Amino acid sequence: MGGDYSSRLKGERAWLLARIERDNDVTLEEIRAELQTARGLAVGYGTVWRFYAAEGISFKKNRARGRTRAA
Repeated sequence: MGGDYSSRLKGERAWLLARIERDNDVTLEEIRAELQTARGLAVGYGTVWRFYAAEGISFKKNRARGRTRAA
């Protein structure tokens, strides 16, 4: 338990912040997939979530989209 929790994403900070600024409706899973394909960095969902949480950026549901209505 415990230990050094140095983020593997420190070197990608500029890219990650630019990515969320370019499209603020992107999901964490989409960012994680882009990190692997475009940047060659395989990380988990939690790693991406913790990075953005540390930067004070949250991913809230978009109220404009709403829920699917029952038939």
